[in-house]
Amino acid sequence: MALTRIRISSAALLMLVATTGVARADDLVGFYAGGGIGQSNVKDGTIGFNEHDFGWQLTAGLRPIRVFGVELDYMDLGKPSSNIGQLHVATEARAAAAFAMLYLPLPERTFDVYGKAGVARIQNSVSTSGECVSFNSCQLLDFSSSGSQFAWGVGGQVNWNNWSFRLEYEGFNATGGSQALINVGVLYTFF
Repeated sequence: MALTRIRISSAALLMLVATTGVARADDLVGFYAGGGIGQSNVKDGTIGFNEHDFGWQLTAGLRPIRVFGVELDYMDLGKPSSNIGQLHVATEARAAAAFAMLYLPLPERTFDVYGKAGVARIQNSVSTSGECVSFNSCQLLDFSSSGSQFAWGVGGQVNWNNWSFRLEYEGFNATGGSQALINVGVLYTFF
């Protein structure tokens, strides 16, 4: 339900800005910073966990030319939790990522479509609580892990003066599963 509201709000915002905004003559080349909010997805195949939560992101980047850039992101993927059988599973996930950005050279300069690839440093913590019927029927977990993984993303943004309004998806693998964030964000480009 929350994801549907984010999609509808994002589409309306992008259409409004696209019909009223004009990109700068230099195509928003320069340093930029911003943030976004959205929905995260945390999966762990070893215990059958697949849940969504509120997520947010901070972004800083450099776009030296129209078709290429680099970006640093910090993502908080929330604290999704769920009951699996008689166990309650609680997680917390966050990541810092570095990306190379490739923008399609579209003739319409108020809109950008991009892909990004890089590496993410992921930190996860998982804890379970509940009752085990017998020692072999369940395992109580309480651990934290971190590691670096390949990360990727796709998105689009509408440009208006120094502002960009972005809708994007970022995903990366984690130990035993995967994590992702779909978000709506706002960026400001500095000269």
